Amino acid sequence: MGLHKLRSLLLRAFPIVRSSLVSAKALLVSTARKVPVFGGLVDCKGADHASAAKEVFTVLVFSTITFWLSAVLIFFQSRVESGDLLTRLLGSFVPTISNGELLVFAVSLIGPIVYIAFEDPAWAKREFPQKLWHALILLVLAMMCGALFAAVKTGAGIDAERVVRASLWLACIAVLLRYLATVFSRSRSRPAEEMRHQTDEFIDRLDKHRGG
Repeated sequence: MGLHKLRSLLLRAFPIVRSSLVSAKALLVSTARKVPVFGGLVDCKGADHASAAKEVFTVLVFSTITFWLSAVLIFFQSRVESGDLLTRLLGSFVPTISNGELLVFAVSLIGPIVYIAFEDPAWAKREFPQKLWHALILLVLAMMCGALFAAVKTGAGIDAERVVRASLWLACIAVLLRYLATVFSRSRSRPAEEMRHQTDEFIDRLDKHRGG
């Protein structure tokens, strides 16, 4: 009799617990969507991340070709043998970024984000998430890169080593923002639905043409 009551109690409690968990999950997702810049990740799927990673990786390979190709040439032309292989290889990158090159790279990388964020194509399932936060961060990042690059070119009294470190951080932030913008764009698209819609429209037009 006790087991029967326990089973009955569990059967009655299960829908309540399930409903509570669903409500808690919905509240958590709704709260996460409001997180500045990163809130849109809630609606991104694994396929969106995979597609965005491929695109950003391709962009980085071609946009950084002058950096790593120059570093390879400097490495093989150097006659300094002190330090291990990794240290000497990393040291070969210093001349390629010591004059603010990464600052220009960062600005060029975030430029397309403005178009991605503020374009609202007909096929998009939703608006670009946190677009105003993205615009604000892009503006601040571009101003910082521009100010530091101007300081380097005008020979202002600044610490060159600090500028290099700052340019590395700013470039990493630019890459992150470009990735977020790309994955958000992927999560908004619906290629399968769009293709079916276009096919249906074509069939409708063809039927009307034949009927006419």
